[in-house]
Order: sequence, then C-alpha cells, then structure tokens
Amino acid sequence: MGNNRVIASYSGSLVQSNHYYPFGMSFAEGSATNQQPYKYNGKELDTERGLNLYDYSARLMDPALGRFNTVDPKAEKTIRISPYVYCSDNPINKIDPDGRREWPVNKTYNGNGHSHENNWHAPRLRGRLHQGVDINHTGGGNTDQGAPIVATHNGTVTRVGHAGDGDGGGNRIKITSADSKVSTSYMHLDATSSGLKVGSEIKEGQQIGTMGGSGKNGQSDYTEHLHYEISVNGSNINPANGANHLVDPQQIIDSSTPTQQPEYNGGTLPEVTVVGQSPEAPQRPLPEISVSEIILKKMEIIIQD
Repeated sequence: MGNNRVIASYSGSLVQSNHYYPFGMSFAEGSATNQQPYKYNGKELDTERGLNLYDYSARLMDPALGRFNTVDPKAEKTIRISPYVYCSDNPINKIDPDGRREWPVNKTYNGNGHSHENNWHAPRLRGRLHQGVDINHTGGGNTDQGAPIVATHNGTVTRVGHAGDGDGGGNRIKITSADSKVSTSYMHLDATSSGLKVGSEIKEGQQIGTMGGSGKNGQSDYTEHLHYEISVNGSNINPANGANHLVDPQQIIDSSTPTQQPEYNGGTLPEVTVVGQSPEAPQRPLPEISVSEIILKKMEIIIQD
C-alpha cells in the first residue's frame, strides 16, 4: 500500500510527484522532484549529507527503518511500545503530526483504553451548548478515578478552581500559552497536583491532576471523567478531530498560520485530496480544483492521496 503526493503550481501545472511506501520511503518519483522539500505527510525531507530524514519538529524519522532516531519524549507514558517506533508501527491508521502530546490522559489506565464522547456542542440546560468533550477510560463507572491528567501544551496556569466553590467545573485548571492565543481547561478533577497555582509554568506532558467527578457541590457530583476544552484566540473549538484523535494544542501554538475555521485543523494548511493512481496506471488529467484566492497567494496547492 502506497501514498501518492502531487504538487501543483499556482497556475495548476504539475510541479512535483512522489510515491511512497507507508513509512515514507520513496518507490517512484516524477520529474522535478526537488522543487520543494515538503514530501511524505507534508514533512520536510532533510537530505543534507545524505541522511534523508523527515523533520517531525520534536524528532527526526528515518523512512528506511520506519523509526525515529531519538527516544520519544513521552516514552515513559507508553512503556509497552519501543521509544523509537513511529505511530506504534501502524502508519496506515495513525499519524504523528509533531511527535508531541495529543491526549490529556494516558493511553490506558487499569487496563482500559482512553476514549472521548463526541459531545462537542451537545445541548445542555437552559439552551447552553457543551463547550468541550468528555474523556475517560472504557471500563465504565468510576474505574478511572485517580487516572493521571497531563497538560497537552506548554504554558502558564491562569485559573485554578476547587470543588464546592459553586462552579460546575469542580476542581479545575486552565493553562494558557505564552502568547495568550491558546488555552486548555481541565475540569471535574479528583485533585490538582501539589503546588500548582496561578502563574505556575507548565510543560507539555506534565501531570496537573487526577481524574475525578467533582463539581460545584463537592467531590462526587459526577461519574469520573475529564471535561476538556480548547480555546483559540478567545473562542472554544471542538477538541476532537476524529473518533480516536484530538486536536494537538502545541501544534497550534507552534504553527505560524492563523486560523479562521471554527474547527481548527492543527496548524496545517488545507490540502485538496483526489484519488491517487500508481505510476504504472494510465495517466488521467487532474480535476479542476477550487481553492480560495487567499490560500493560493500563500501556498502551492497540495494534492495528496
């Protein structure tokens, strides 16, 4: 199974064509293959000194081996998996946008895998809409009480609340990026980590509390879960971008591309996807593609299968 990436110029003419194995090793290339360095998964291929490594920001990936060349910075969170593997050795179903933290909970707890309820903007009392997603581990009930909750980006604690103070969020923490553009909120915690207060500096992956069911009345208002919110430029966005994936706030922070979309795509420019064809198949003309003028001025059209 392969991956086909075709680059077109502003005028729509073919500039570059690359064909990859699942881990990014090239098996066929068209003409003018070095017009731009962003190739497999949109990542820059570093060919200096013949290394041929893909730059994933946090780490470099060797497509010949399907491995990162340094230890995963979150290796202690996934002890069962080699600290060097790319996408848990499953690049068909998984991607690693930047080698960083996506979920505010660990992959498993007490033998149960994590999941989120797809309840962004679900109706609430008095016409309100749910402003985040609820996350837990699949054992049901209160089996994940005490599960570690970690920060999904670097920043500073800008709000701390406590169960019984009249706020429905119970024990809660809000973390805001250094440029104040991105913030995340973690609610219904069983407890916040010792010493955390407004102004505390937080690093991505740092534990900030444990999962609970606290609310405005006390520690046990809800069945244990984490209510998780992401805000960009003062407006909440949907934290989920798939059944098994969440938006990565650190990728938004690191991106230089602002978004006007209500559901942020994680800092990547939009891509136009068409059905790919193998190098051996008869060549078909590319379909007409409509892309907004502002995007065309800032980027080449990227067509990826």
